[in-house]
Amino acid sequence: MDSGLAATGQVERFGVVRTRMLRLFYQIIGWMFLVSGAILFPLPIPLGALFLAIGSVILMGNSTHFAGFLRGIRRKFPRFNHFVSHIIVKMPPSLRTPLSKTDPDYQEPEYHGDEANR
Repeated sequence: MDSGLAATGQVERFGVVRTRMLRLFYQIIGWMFLVSGAILFPLPIPLGALFLAIGSVILMGNSTHFAGFLRGIRRKFPRFNHFVSHIIVKMPPSLRTPLSKTDPDYQEPEYHGDEANR
């Protein structure tokens, strides 16, 4: 039964739809953390700052628009950029990779298709 689905291309479409749904789910969760963090930020307990950080990390990896926005903030505020660059070194790779893509000097590697594998 699976071979019939693979022959029609339905399996690949399901994978693409599933990936898009997961990305949308993560974006919704990330925005919920950001909004909650903004609401809780004035409280004396620093829970709002934690929620803002969690929401930012989730959105960095799942939203190119948010990553571009963060790249613009890092470009506009050099002290913030220096602070983030200093902290990146101490982070685990799962957090370091998306955050390093928000560096103002970061350039996406060019994709050469299958030519790179030959």
